[in-house]
Amino acid sequence: GKGKIDEYTYQELQNFDAAYNFEKEGSYLYRGKGYKIPSLEEVMIKFPKTMLIIDLKSIPADKLINAVAR
Repeated sequence: GKGKIDEYTYQELQNFDAAYNFEKEGSYLYRGKGYKIPSLEEVMIKFPKTMLIIDLKSIPADKLINAVAR
């Protein structure tokens, strides 16, 4: 995908290969392996005891803050 992440719905983001650009020694070992972008909820469920620092990069941030607060 190209462009800003907020231009896509979560469903559209699920069509992307989250590991597409991970390169090691000239090889793209993780491409096509099914890695997807997790939702914040999925991350919090998977790592319930991990403290997260969430850095919101949207101005104005109201829409983003409300989404995270849910």
